[in-house]
Amino acid sequence: MIIPLSTQLLGESDLRDELRARWRAAPALPLGPAAHCLLERDDVSGRLNEITCPTLLMWGEQDVSLPRDRMDLLSERLPNAGDVHVIHGAAHTPTLTHPEQVNPLLKQFLRTQACPVPPKQSRLD
Repeated sequence: MIIPLSTQLLGESDLRDELRARWRAAPALPLGPAAHCLLERDDVSGRLNEITCPTLLMWGEQDVSLPRDRMDLLSERLPNAGDVHVIHGAAHTPTLTHPEQVNPLLKQFLRTQACPVPPKQSRLD
């Protein structure tokens, strides 16, 4: 299970071998709560329009855990989401495996969301 899961999450990333070694050294795979959450969650796809916060969507082009059409659904139904940014060569964890593609997107997104900093008030006010 370790090899297919690490490949599914990380694709062909160099980090895959490190993760495999850590999982092999652990007494059990640390997936219980995460797996339970995924299996027991409610389908909220019909309520996506209620999520109004700005949303950055990134998808690894080799992600077999989350199909592209699900990302397109998010882009269509989240009111403040833009287009899906495809991270080339990435699997399910592009923020971990492809920071050179992800970080510029994240920085630009955060810049557009930044609130102006109010001027400091003097103690005399």
